Amino acid sequence: MTIGAFSYEILTLESSGGKLRSLPQIAFGCGQMNSGSFAGAGGIVGLGRGAVSLPSQLSPYISDKFSYCLVNLEMSATKTSPIFFGDIAAAQTSTSAAGLKYTPLINNPKHPTFYYVGVNGISVGGQMIAGLSAQNFSINTVGNGGVIFDSGTTLTIWNSNVYTLILQVLIIISHFNSQHFIQLFACMLHFRKFLKP
Repeated sequence: MTIGAFSYEILTLESSGGKLRSLPQIAFGCGQMNSGSFAGAGGIVGLGRGAVSLPSQLSPYISDKFSYCLVNLEMSATKTSPIFFGDIAAAQTSTSAAGLKYTPLINNPKHPTFYYVGVNGISVGGQMIAGLSAQNFSINTVGNGGVIFDSGTTLTIWNSNVYTLILQVLIIISHFNSQHFIQLFACMLHFRKFLKP
């Protein structure tokens, strides 16, 4: 939660060619009282599909294109996670993007600001988990379900049916049937049920 000021200002960004570009009327907030996971942060950039997210506001200038490359956590001390806006974000125009693959985004009218992706199944140790199909991950007719890709969420959360199947496979392939292991995952399942609306 944050309390502060919301206003509009000129945002100046450096282009890939090194030129500065000033963009007028960009909305931003300045939080004076921040709590929760944002406390102590130097700043937060909203990258969702909402009207005041940075990509949405930059849309007229960037042709609705941006890419955010998250580096490996173990490399984070030495490498940064670059973000690109505009044509340079498209793999075809970037020589460093060889080998990139794209996943189409799915629109959910009930939650239009989230990035939904299609999931056909889950594999563990190279083996597809039996009993899971795209139907387990689809958005239903009233907008419930689906899989949201969210780079700002620290946990992966599945519904109880999917989670139970994943847990069963992990127990089998780990060859580790310790009561502690089972209790740990049971606790996580309980936590998931607690979060369930």
